Amino acid sequence: PSEVLGLAWEAILEKDYAPVFRPALAVLAALPHDKATGNAIRVVAECANRVADSLSELGYDHAGPLYHRILGSAKSDGAFYTNNLSAIMLARLALTNDLIDWSDSGAVEKLRIIDPACGTGTLLMASLQTIKALVAGRGNGEMAESERNALHKRIVEDVLCGLDINQHGVQLAACNMTLGAPTVDYERMNLVTMPHGPQGEGSPKAGSLEILTAADDARDLSTVTHGAPQRSLETLDAEQVNESEEIRFPLRDLDGCIMNAPFTDHMKRGRKFSRAALKAMQRHEIEIRNRLHERDPDAAAVITTNSISTFFTPLAEKLLRSDRAFLAKVLPVTACTGASGVAERRFLAKRFHIERIVTTHDPKRIAFSENTSIHESLLICRRWPGDDWPPTEFVSLRKMPTSAEEAIEVADAISAGRVGDWGSVCRWPADRIRAGVWTPAQWYDGTLAEAVFNLEGRADLLPSGSALTTGATRQAAQDSWKRDSRDGNPNGIRVFGGVSANIRQTMLDAPEQLVVPGGRRAHLHERVRLSGGHLMLAERYNTVSGRLTALWSETSTFGFGWIPSAGPDREYEKAVCAWWNSTPGRMLLLNRRAKTLTYPKWSKQHLKSVPCPRPETQGSNALTKAWEQVKGVPLLPLAQAESCAARQVIDAAAAVALGVTGDEIADWRRRLAREPTITNVRATDCAKELG
Repeated sequence: PSEVLGLAWEAILEKDYAPVFRPALAVLAALPHDKATGNAIRVVAECANRVADSLSELGYDHAGPLYHRILGSAKSDGAFYTNNLSAIMLARLALTNDLIDWSDSGAVEKLRIIDPACGTGTLLMASLQTIKALVAGRGNGEMAESERNALHKRIVEDVLCGLDINQHGVQLAACNMTLGAPTVDYERMNLVTMPHGPQGEGSPKAGSLEILTAADDARDLSTVTHGAPQRSLETLDAEQVNESEEIRFPLRDLDGCIMNAPFTDHMKRGRKFSRAALKAMQRHEIEIRNRLHERDPDAAAVITTNSISTFFTPLAEKLLRSDRAFLAKVLPVTACTGASGVAERRFLAKRFHIERIVTTHDPKRIAFSENTSIHESLLICRRWPGDDWPPTEFVSLRKMPTSAEEAIEVADAISAGRVGDWGSVCRWPADRIRAGVWTPAQWYDGTLAEAVFNLEGRADLLPSGSALTTGATRQAAQDSWKRDSRDGNPNGIRVFGGVSANIRQTMLDAPEQLVVPGGRRAHLHERVRLSGGHLMLAERYNTVSGRLTALWSETSTFGFGWIPSAGPDREYEKAVCAWWNSTPGRMLLLNRRAKTLTYPKWSKQHLKSVPCPRPETQGSNALTKAWEQVKGVPLLPLAQAESCAARQVIDAAAAVALGVTGDEIADWRRRLAREPTITNVRATDCAKELG
């Protein structure tokens, strides 16, 4: 069996697919030539034959999951495999019925859609299948096989383009593009491996990002790749070898860009390079940003040098035509909420109408990518004429589809404005979107998003940083102090050792962890100690099991996971502690979640921006009294808010501080307790339950 396979694979190598079949041949050569191995190969071959026809019929990327599971370079490149079902949803939401006249074959052939980080071609495959479905849907009857093959060929050769830095991924994308029409002779495929990293004696290359600094007259790929692409562009059909036509795919005035851009920091991305090579690559990327700044300062302002993903938004914008074009991408939910992403959000909202943001609130499937543990969204935006832009639609999925049929169903339901049992919808006016306020992405219940927006705009509240001074962060504490279990150490003090709900349950608490000076910055231990305070603000919070976001101690100290703070007096510190743990206080904190939605981490700058009541006001006094009343009563997790005696008391005081009725706060409390990121179960129909 190994000889039969070897001969067949060598014949395929005469055409292309080298990164796929050279390793395969090496594996065959390394295997023992015995009966057991022969039997194993026969079993695998039999399985392959059984599924081969169904793979062609499905026409989706089946190599991606395996590729990302076994090839370490995918993770180091920051690559994300987009789940096939997610790709179907994104493509169907982007490629709408009214984009062009789908019954006009000429209009279809003129479409130009690119994925500048295509990987194994998942999104390109979904786009291909969506276009074929749209064309077929405008016909008078079922298309003949010859018509389907001709359409497939036109889309592959003219409409779609994929770029990537990983040669193996590009080869697999080429394999995938033949699915659905495996007998077609393709004259070209617009799939290119872009040079990346050190280039011998020359300067390093930045993959697709090189397009950002290409001359304005660089109208196609041949002027950007700086020589022949790394992969062969010979024809990939299975029957004969033809000389491939030169790629002339344009790099401007494109109709669409669909992507799941790499999202990683330089340290992870640079593990396969030497320190010197990594520094050279970083300098080159900074040069790209600086050169872009000369032509488009707003676009360059989006780029942050610690994450490669920020380069891809201005790249996509530069590729697209000024009218009728769409940008569709997968992005972390925190890109919609974090302070670090506000420049990118404002840039996008200035150049495009942000049509729709779809977020998964299904606790079992929090991402649209397979190899990530962060919450993700789908972003669809379009060029829009004039200044009168409609609202942005935020769709929160209650559950993720489990089949291609369901993925098509949910995408079509969203497009038609009939989300139904799939989730909930919140519409946000254009002025908020242009200001970079995209916070509804993190809330399943849009009522909460509106309530928090109004809270943040209240003039009778002030940023906590205006009334509080803050001390050392968790990182500073850990750098200069170390845990110690020995009593009697003259240099030892007690601090708050963590934010665990098992040990942090009441708003009045005492430090328990013994620490002594130590760590890589032990010389700063005294500065950290002197920055201590009685009020402790949590730097992180588990939304499912966590109890406290603030506490107060009779002892002035600091903590690991807590930022010590000091107010004008102890009474106001206690008021802030109660406010921080109240329902509106929690809503304000959760409205700027970073990292993940279920375990957000907050910077000192964010905590200082959270609005709170002013000192020496009726509301502040009510909160202080509430703190005194329930300071020793355990707070329950948010999902159990309705049975939490302490929360009832501090919420009543928060209502006084805000000048609203207790019923309004109670409504927020019930809605917050039903959020999927708090219950860790799928949402029910909040509108029916809460009226």
